[in-house]
Amino acid sequence: MRRFRLSASFLSKVLAIALLFSVVGTMFEGNAPVSALSGSDFHAGHIIDDTIFTNSSAMSVGQIQNFLNSKVPTCDTNGTISKSYYYNASTGRINNSADTWVTTSRAVYGQRYDAANNTTKAAAPYVCLKDYVENPTTLANNLQNPGASVPGGQSAAQIIYNEAQAYQINPQVLIVTLQKEQGLVTDDWPWTNEYQIAMGYGCPDTAPCDSQYYGFANQVFNAARQFRRYFNNPTNYNYTVGNDTILYNPDSSCGSSVVNIQNQATADLYDYTPYQPNAGALAGVSDSSPGGTATCGAYGNRNFWWYFNTWFGTSIAPSYSWQILNTTYNTGSNTVGLGQSATVTVYAENTGTATWYNGGANPVRLGLWDSTSSPLYTSGWFASNRPANMTQSQVSPGGTATFTFPINTNAVGTFIPKLNLVVENSQWLPWPGFSPTINIVNGYSWSVQNVIYSSGGGILEPGGTQHITVKALNTGSVTWSQSSGPKIELGEWGSSGASPVNNNWISPNRAATMDEASVAPGNVGTFEFDVRVPGMGNYYDRLNLVAEGLTWFNDAGLTLYLRGGVDTWQPLWSAYSLGGNANIARGTSFYVTVKAKNTGDLTWTNGTTGLPPIRLATANPINRGSILYDSSWLNSARPVALLESSVAPGQQGTFVFKVTVPNNAPLGPYNEYFSLVAEGEQWFNNPNFSIYVNVTP
Repeated sequence: MRRFRLSASFLSKVLAIALLFSVVGTMFEGNAPVSALSGSDFHAGHIIDDTIFTNSSAMSVGQIQNFLNSKVPTCDTNGTISKSYYYNASTGRINNSADTWVTTSRAVYGQRYDAANNTTKAAAPYVCLKDYVENPTTLANNLQNPGASVPGGQSAAQIIYNEAQAYQINPQVLIVTLQKEQGLVTDDWPWTNEYQIAMGYGCPDTAPCDSQYYGFANQVFNAARQFRRYFNNPTNYNYTVGNDTILYNPDSSCGSSVVNIQNQATADLYDYTPYQPNAGALAGVSDSSPGGTATCGAYGNRNFWWYFNTWFGTSIAPSYSWQILNTTYNTGSNTVGLGQSATVTVYAENTGTATWYNGGANPVRLGLWDSTSSPLYTSGWFASNRPANMTQSQVSPGGTATFTFPINTNAVGTFIPKLNLVVENSQWLPWPGFSPTINIVNGYSWSVQNVIYSSGGGILEPGGTQHITVKALNTGSVTWSQSSGPKIELGEWGSSGASPVNNNWISPNRAATMDEASVAPGNVGTFEFDVRVPGMGNYYDRLNLVAEGLTWFNDAGLTLYLRGGVDTWQPLWSAYSLGGNANIARGTSFYVTVKAKNTGDLTWTNGTTGLPPIRLATANPINRGSILYDSSWLNSARPVALLESSVAPGQQGTFVFKVTVPNNAPLGPYNEYFSLVAEGEQWFNNPNFSIYVNVTP
């Protein structure tokens, strides 16, 4: 199989014009290290750990873009920065050690370099990696035209991210490879050939680069895919975990040594760049530079290690470390209804080098990081400060562990516990900042859909009973259940005492339990119960739903108005505002006053006290539209309500209303019959009371 790996012989632009070093890899000016490095820190058999190499979530697109921006704050797009070099004006050649030492702009240098070498790779304008855009399908890009609009174009950051996700390779690995191969990450005036073989893919040491792999997106795609192939098929390639003989240089006469490769990611790097640095190459390493040159030196893997560690921190994972992959809730979100059965599942990646176990002397568990207790604690936890044990019996490095635990949802609030993994009897893992937000809300709410009386509305004979059915709409977010949650019952609202109309209720202040086994949000529950009016008078009973032992629902305004007795009346007299003349011309309006005696057992009201209002209504038949209707009426069959706020039995009430004879009313006499009604409850007795009108032209 032909080896596809990073170029071992990339020549920087400086080397291309002046210097030819017998080195492998590319040397770049160092950046400030994350931590001090020296050659003794490099271990040929352990360059980078598997979990770090495959950590595809290490950077987002935005973080990659910000990183590229930080490495080249200002791109020398037009090549205005000065460049010094040897130049022969007579021949137009750029030489490496002869002729005249001149200083021009980079743009002029690029033109001269292209002319001397018959190429088009060095001319301005220059597009830095942070500004590069390419359509990976059409390969259209903005090279040498930075302002070009590229249909379907993606930024270099997006391309790097996409391939990192597609092949589950750390985007930092791809970034560092771009740097150690072509210096693209820090180059503020890159040439087009740097993009052409950006990852050195398809560029073996023994032959020219294969043109089928040219192009930035093509290079990143193939390199990421090849890294994954190495990782998934370790026995198919030259270097494997264990003892391997690795050269110091493409020139075999420079020697080799046996390297004990300790993990697959390190083997991948050698499959890609099959050389190790010798002592001379490592001697120049410092915390500010990857080092200089050495006889028979090779620098590809050394530079990969140096850039990764100085840019992104250590490439060697600790024995125990983790990162959060996901958090899920059995309820579908982190907003949970009060009293709702809820569990949380945490998915954690083992990013260390040690295997986790859920048993034995040192089990790995999910624990409270900053406290010894939590209001979310419930009996389903492993311990009061340990929400969960690991589900799997063991999880190897790079694997995913799950931790599932219930939460106490009996208190409304927002809870943000700090959670971390702990190796019991040994150590806490480095905390990755994991603090899930859990919102517990009162998801119990309802509205009255209907109240059904078995007969007679709310008026009963003293001592009489009636069956009432309340239809309740679940307007909340929690399913009402009788088996897996608190019982939903209809009870006395605002009072812990017994109801005055209790008739064999489930308790003195609980009218009924929900009929249905469960009622989902948007559905209707049924509550049935009997009431008994103990004697004469008016009885008010405010009711509400309650999740027993947990919370009352919102007040939906359910009040039963029950009346012990009967409603009867006797008309006493009526008067017209026109006097005693009953002959009324068409189009005439006038007022009628009716006096009525309360001959029943119950006090009349006009609705201001909450009881059903007593109204004058058409009769013979009831609810008939009247020919005397006026727009001031309550409706065509209800002229007016009782004038007084209340009229006790034996007292007199007053009804005053306006009537209008239509312009098209038929001529002749009319008797308009009226009676009283307790609106929404019952009709009074009918004494055949009427108003006489003789319609005249």
